[in-house]
Amino acid sequence: MKTHGLFFIIVGIVGIMVSILLMLDSLSASSYCLIGSSCATVTQSEYAYLFGIPLWFLALIGFTSYTLLGMLYTILKNVKVAYIVLLVIFIGSIISSGLALYLINIELSILHTFCSYCSILHLLIFSSSIYAVYLLYNLHHVLKEEI
Repeated sequence: MKTHGLFFIIVGIVGIMVSILLMLDSLSASSYCLIGSSCATVTQSEYAYLFGIPLWFLALIGFTSYTLLGMLYTILKNVKVAYIVLLVIFIGSIISSGLALYLINIELSILHTFCSYCSILHLLIFSSSIYAVYLLYNLHHVLKEEI
């Protein structure tokens, strides 16, 4: 379980760093975008908020959670508790994936632009969802064998 938890720790740390860059981009007059200057168009649009909360802040909370849950998953020895932690990661990943799909649609169909930082976060979210499904499937079979 240690190496699997490391994946979520790395995803979390990279996500935290990119979320901070998004924060800087949204609060700054100049763009810090990796490719072009379209990040400011996205981060300073009306779609950069969910219920009045900046999306960069939600991403920062989400990726901090990935990091902490990945650390917890790494140190756990009980397979049943690890399964619950992984289930929490999975549920968060699925909710985040739904939001990411919505935001990709906004970027492409309404704003007609592309934010490289947002795309990195979307890839991190999607890869976490896929990896969590894979691990849940494997842990489910381990738990079945214990019964």
